[in-house]
Amino acid sequence: MSADIERAQSRIAALEHVGQEFQTLLKNIEGLRDSLAEAQSLVTRYEALSRPPERRHASVATENVEPELPEQKETPPRPRKRPRQSSTVSKLSSDTPQPLSTQTGRNQSEVDWGDDIIKILDGELDDTLDIARHVGLGADPMLYTGKWYKRAQIHAVLGGNRQSVISKQANLKPDKGGRLGVQHIAMFAVISNPRVPTEPGANGEAFLGLTHEATIGTVGGISDIFEVFSDRSHQSSKDNVWKYMGTYRFTRAAPLTVREWKSLSDKVQESYATITRDRLHSGEDIPVIKKKYLSGEYKCPRLKLTCIGFHRTLQAHFGTAYKL
Repeated sequence: MSADIERAQSRIAALEHVGQEFQTLLKNIEGLRDSLAEAQSLVTRYEALSRPPERRHASVATENVEPELPEQKETPPRPRKRPRQSSTVSKLSSDTPQPLSTQTGRNQSEVDWGDDIIKILDGELDDTLDIARHVGLGADPMLYTGKWYKRAQIHAVLGGNRQSVISKQANLKPDKGGRLGVQHIAMFAVISNPRVPTEPGANGEAFLGLTHEATIGTVGGISDIFEVFSDRSHQSSKDNVWKYMGTYRFTRAAPLTVREWKSLSDKVQESYATITRDRLHSGEDIPVIKKKYLSGEYKCPRLKLTCIGFHRTLQAHFGTAYKL
C-alpha cells in the first residue's frame, strides 16, 4: 500500500511539474517573440549602416552619368536581388535551429558580425548592436565553435568558489561576472551528474539538493536561473576541462525513486555517496550510505534543467580572454 501511495504522489508531483513547465514555456514564447522583432530591427539597422557608400549611392551616380534616353515603351522592372542575410539573421528568422554544417562557406560580412560581438566588449561598437542577451532555443552554431576551458580559467573570468558546484552572485567578481550580467553559475561534473547537459542547448537533470542546496529551484529560494558549464571527462581529474552549455532554469522535482537510484552505475552511486558523506558530516562509511539510498532511507534530490537561452556576450568574452 505504501508503495502505491508513493507512486501516486510521484505521479501527482510530475503532473504538477509538467503544468509549471507549460506555463513557463508560454511566457518564454512571448518573450522570444518580442526579442525576435527587436533583433530583426537592429540587424536591419546594422546592415544599412555597414553597407559600403559606393553601393548606397550607386543609383544616384548612375543617374548623373547616363544620357537621357528617348521615350520607349515601358517594360516591367527587373526584380532586384535581395541582399544575402548573415547567419545571425537566418538564425533569428527561423523557428528551426540550423545545423553546424549549414554554416560553411560564409561570406566576409558574416564573419565580421561575429567580430563585432567581440568589439562590443571592448567598447568599440554601440552595445545596442548586441541584438539579444539570450537568443533562441536549441543548438546555436556560435556555441559549437566554443572551446573547452580549465576550471581555473573560468573562475579567473567570473570569480566564484572553485570547489563548489554552485557559485552565487555574491561570490562572483563584480567587475567580471557582474559586468557581464551573470547572476549564478553551476559547474557540473558528469561523474556524479550523468544526466546534465553535455551539448549546448540540451535539457537534462542534476542530482543537487543536499543541505543548503535544497532551496535551489524552489519558490523563495536561490534564484533559479544559472549559467551552466559541464565537464568533458567522466572521471575526476585536475586536468579536466569544461564548456559553456547555456542559460538554464532550475526547477525542483521529485527525488529519485529507489528503482531510479538502482539504475545508476556503481561509479555514480559511489561518487554521490561520497558527496553525501562530505555534505552531511555524518561520519558514516560509504557502503552504509549506499545501503541507505538502496533502502529508500536516503533519497537523491533532483533538479530539472531547462535551457532558456544563451548568453552570447559571455561566450564571446571567453573567446577574447583565451585565444586558444
